[in-house]
Amino acid sequence: MNDQAGKDARLDAREQKIISVVVTASKRSELASKVPYNVTAISEETLRRENITDAKRLISESVSISAPGNSARFTDSVTVRGLNVSPVSANNIEQFVRSTLSYYLDDTPLPFMGYRIKDISRVETLLGPQGTLYGSGSLGGTIRYITNQPVLNKTELKLNTSFYQTKKGGLSNDTDAIFNLPMGEHFALRGSVARLDEKGYTDRVSNPPWNKNNGAGTWITKPNAGQNVYEDDDWQKVNGGRVALLWKLHDNVSVTLAHTQQNQLAHGSSGASLLPLGIANATTDAEKLAVWNYDSYGEACGPKGESACPTYKDAFNTPFAVNDHTILSRYEEFSDRKFKLDSV
Repeated sequence: MNDQAGKDARLDAREQKIISVVVTASKRSELASKVPYNVTAISEETLRRENITDAKRLISESVSISAPGNSARFTDSVTVRGLNVSPVSANNIEQFVRSTLSYYLDDTPLPFMGYRIKDISRVETLLGPQGTLYGSGSLGGTIRYITNQPVLNKTELKLNTSFYQTKKGGLSNDTDAIFNLPMGEHFALRGSVARLDEKGYTDRVSNPPWNKNNGAGTWITKPNAGQNVYEDDDWQKVNGGRVALLWKLHDNVSVTLAHTQQNQLAHGSSGASLLPLGIANATTDAEKLAVWNYDSYGEACGPKGESACPTYKDAFNTPFAVNDHTILSRYEEFSDRKFKLDSV
């Protein structure tokens, strides 16, 4: 009898630890266990503990959503439960990709997936078509970032920072600060600022040949014609912030004005391919012509000894080599994304 009583007591203790999760995916507050569709909620504590700071890291934690890993400059083609409107081989630059997954900050649509997850109460992931409540672009599902709201009776100040480094790259830093300030009985102000300085780890070398007849196989590097090697080229810098003002008119009536802003400058790519070392390291016209085949029009057709022609006209070079091949990547371009959101 004593053993049975002990088991019952332990069972009761475990049951008391169950925490009810409230979501607003259906536009009203409901228990997640009662919502009649597939919804997952991740709390602020879990986001911090797992270091989930953007949509790509969030997607990596999901078994139903997948996206190819790439640098911050790209908007990857997201696949939800095998559903995607873009082919796998599609160009993953932002203007060429159409995702079946939509993103919302509270009830405001986000223009792209690069929003940084800072001062977020929870993240709700809704799988399956959500067009009834969330409109076009949500055929596969919707991700909602639910922000922390101003609180009338609590003064709060938080500062978080972290440092990390990728092998062969520089030291990166991610810092954010959050405050909540009551302003009398009816007003409260909440704000947050964040900065990400993420160093790259892929070195770009702008020396592969391309057109033999145009300039005798010469290659002009970008953006600096006098520079051939660009170290740690796939970096990004993101600055963002949010401010919200609460005005409580009545016990059951309140108005919140919010402004959100984020600027992202992302450079280069961490994507990689393989090319023979002779092509990657060729610097003179003679070396280029010795390792590269040209067609009758003088266009580069492919490396000698290889049957397939590559489909790129620029390359990066990482310091890694595999047998007689080197790992190459491309894209020296950058993207400069800026957006502002106002909500009531």
